[in-house]
Amino acid sequence: DGFPLDEFNSVENFRIKSFKQKYDLENNLIVGLVGRIILKRKGQEIFVKAIKEIIHDIKDVKFIIVGGCYPGNEHHLQKLNTIIDKLNIKENIIITGEIDDIKAVYASLDISIMSSAEPEPFGGVTLESMAFSKPVIGTNIGGTPEQIIDDITGILVPPNNSFEMGQAILKLINNSDLRKNMGCMGRKRFEEKFGFEPYYNKIFSHYKNFNKVKH
Repeated sequence: DGFPLDEFNSVENFRIKSFKQKYDLENNLIVGLVGRIILKRKGQEIFVKAIKEIIHDIKDVKFIIVGGCYPGNEHHLQKLNTIIDKLNIKENIIITGEIDDIKAVYASLDISIMSSAEPEPFGGVTLESMAFSKPVIGTNIGGTPEQIIDDITGILVPPNNSFEMGQAILKLINNSDLRKNMGCMGRKRFEEKFGFEPYYNKIFSHYKNFNKVKH
């Protein structure tokens, strides 16, 4: 898919400040997972287990899960909360539910997580995070490896592996230069490969070539 570049211009500071104030995120590094709450499919349970792996090695970091359940799937949220309670990390995780100003969320993140344990055909959240110059930690299945260049625009980890995800999160938490560089390279890759214009030109070129062969 191609995403119009002008949809990902800078977000006004007051919108970012409003989001951070609402969830008490100011003066913290923010690590977040954006997406529908569907366990395994989106892997929120892997994310919270990864947090448990590293929680004693960090400070001044807030973890957020942004999104809600499809109607009828509320049991996924109930199960997720049960897992969080059992891991004893409730104070470390904020589940925001649906957010109207999702671009303010992306702009607020320091690290974006894509923890799907089942293949993402071509995850929009990963591309949107890259468009906002955020490093993405994603699972190495489905279309995600076509989006993330490992150790350049983000980090790829095995699916359903909370330990490896935790280590990747720690790596980025502890290296601000790496976060910045990966974010910049992710934005560059988005512009070159996943903006609407390159996407449109590729599709148009394929159709032109097809018509030449046909005639």
